[in-house]
Amino acid sequence: MVTRLQAARTPAAESLSNPQLPQIAISHDGRTIAFVGRLPNQNAGIFVRPLSAENATLIAENESAAFGPVFSPDGTWIAYSGLFRIRASGGQPERLTTTTETIVGWPQVLGDGRFVTFIENGRDTTASTARIKVLDTQTRETRVLMDVGGASPMATASGHLLFVRDGSLFAVPFDQSRLTVSGTPREVLGGVQYEPASGTSQYAVADNGTLIYQGGAAPGTTLMWADARGALRAFPEERVYYDPRLSPDGRAVAAEVLGDGDDIWVLDLTRGTQTKLSLGNNEDETPAWSPDGRWVAWSTNRGAQRVILRKRADGSGQEEVLWSGPEHAHVTSFTPRGDSLLFEKQTVERNTDIWLLPLDGSGKERVVLGSAFNEVGARLSPDRRWLAYLSDETGIPQVYVQPFPALDARFLISKSGGAEPVWSRDGRHLFYRADGAMWGVSIAPGDTFKAGVPERLFEGRGYRNKAVTHTGYDVGPDGRFLVIGDNSPQAEVLTVIQGWFEELKRLVPVK
Repeated sequence: MVTRLQAARTPAAESLSNPQLPQIAISHDGRTIAFVGRLPNQNAGIFVRPLSAENATLIAENESAAFGPVFSPDGTWIAYSGLFRIRASGGQPERLTTTTETIVGWPQVLGDGRFVTFIENGRDTTASTARIKVLDTQTRETRVLMDVGGASPMATASGHLLFVRDGSLFAVPFDQSRLTVSGTPREVLGGVQYEPASGTSQYAVADNGTLIYQGGAAPGTTLMWADARGALRAFPEERVYYDPRLSPDGRAVAAEVLGDGDDIWVLDLTRGTQTKLSLGNNEDETPAWSPDGRWVAWSTNRGAQRVILRKRADGSGQEEVLWSGPEHAHVTSFTPRGDSLLFEKQTVERNTDIWLLPLDGSGKERVVLGSAFNEVGARLSPDRRWLAYLSDETGIPQVYVQPFPALDARFLISKSGGAEPVWSRDGRHLFYRADGAMWGVSIAPGDTFKAGVPERLFEGRGYRNKAVTHTGYDVGPDGRFLVIGDNSPQAEVLTVIQGWFEELKRLVPVK
């Protein structure tokens, strides 16, 4: 019998943490679900909810990079990105490997573990037209299951291969022993939340035929001017925006924009025009303006390499490669003189550290702040004297300031957690987000660093960010805050269909 019900997430989790990444899992016996939710402080948390219970329980918090939860076969452990695992009942996360290699494309291990399905998304394809392939882990050979397939593939115990196209779930008969598909794919469920740039769709299926999914389209956002009096639309078009950066004159914004792809755009806030800077089908993110407003730099991928590019803000000319390496990297900001870039590199051994890249063509970057903890979000004050950044060494993200370049002292700015530090254009204030609100700290001018008491400026709930390691707002020359307003209603429930294989086999019969 097919049974449909709604599974409440929890009031503590305002929404799924990041629609670009897989956020939902279900145990093999279909009795327990797990999901990654965004907490009011903008961190991500892993929640677990038995279907027999009324609410979900937070089992891991301050996991800003958590995604892709997967239950162990016996349901006692949950593995997630990292690679980490944590008991489904809660406890301390445990790192499973120290490898620096990563696998993209939403892999799924089949049967005894020899074969893995995944998607291959080339430079000239989108997630909806990606090829679905299978890897033999013994021979390292791959072969195509579906040449023009879709995203988020999943093989099921019912003998099907599921995948998503444009928010609809499709199925085709799949013989796991022969690794072959047969027949024509058919749509079996519509209205599944789907993020077109990454190809992620929020669904999971248990071996007993229980399906769980998040309904609705990928959340849409709007760029807004915000302060204690409210918010006003800053740009007319609703899309999915991340990491907005205002130009030095405040008339334009560079942002990561999701749509048919994942690209860097420059949006003219006065005229409403849009200029696309990035090329190809890559993960383009974390833009930053040069102080003179002529250039925008950002990070992206080129095959197995991560690169930092810059291009003229008007879109003319060619991309210029400033740095490349195997580590995942984000651009944080140009230095005030425009002669260097601050960026962060993520490695397993050193977590994420802050680096300085001179723009003299030497390519000789140097580490600025590095430790066994994560240091991210570096921003130099306009007078170049003070470096603001985020560190998680106390177990929760906190905002700090150190003298630059000496780094011979350190000042704690946030009171009980904080993220996304941004200086005012005159350097007299340092802003950050914490506890669902925007905070400001006055900074006294002079050679000695003196910070005031943190002041809660206005509520920030409903203003979105990609993750705690990104910055979801900026401050203009006039002191206004440019934020990402989330316009999509966030459903407080996940849809559960028990006995779904009965319906699936009726729609797509298997031999």
